[in-house]
Amino acid sequence: MDAQYTVERFVDYLRAAKGLSEHTVAAYRSDVLQCLDALAASGKTELDGVTLSDLRMWMGEESHHVSKSSLARKTIAVRRFFAWALEHGVLTHNPASALKTPKLPKTLPAVLNETQAGALMDEVDAEAARGDDDPHARALALRDCAMLEVLYATGIRVAELVSMDLGSVHYGNRTITVTGKGNYSGTAQGTFTIGRATLTADGTGTASGTYGDKLSELAVSGLTAKLGEAQVAGIWKLTG
Repeated sequence: MDAQYTVERFVDYLRAAKGLSEHTVAAYRSDVLQCLDALAASGKTELDGVTLSDLRMWMGEESHHVSKSSLARKTIAVRRFFAWALEHGVLTHNPASALKTPKLPKTLPAVLNETQAGALMDEVDAEAARGDDDPHARALALRDCAMLEVLYATGIRVAELVSMDLGSVHYGNRTITVTGKGNYSGTAQGTFTIGRATLTADGTGTASGTYGDKLSELAVSGLTAKLGEAQVAGIWKLTG
């Protein structure tokens, strides 16, 4: 059976049935293909001939070349692929059912302290209050201010922020509605209270990019990267 064709069927399933982003789907494709290529190089050219021992040998080899976190990600992708293959009749057994991911050290995320958070908010507030003569620049400054305040006040992810539209903002009770990972028709939604009055002043700039297009995650990362103190303190990691 052609491995490339089988993997494409798998990623089509992830895209259609699981609602995963193109970035995540591409990562799954790459990780699974890399594993299958390595197995083929060792003589395992047929999926139904792969064993748990083969997969453990692959993990052992990979552990010499990638970090534990990368190996964990690859292992999860491979395990999910073989589970899908069994469920959809591609295989009659799942050699990855007992495959364990490497244990990762538990670390606390970097966070902003009170002084840094205040400085961050003061900076974007000052930028928005400058009253630029250019209406376009003024609108972008207000948008950037709103974005940073929403991210800090609610703790939502950048992907959730950029997926919002004007209908997501409820000015009456000062809340927003966001859609979480998976986009499961509202099953991963949460409502967060907006903490600062600035956010309700003008809702027209909260969902648009520089040229009126849909706001991208890259645009938000560029904004956070400009704020040196916030970047050092890990705000991009917190919101990404």
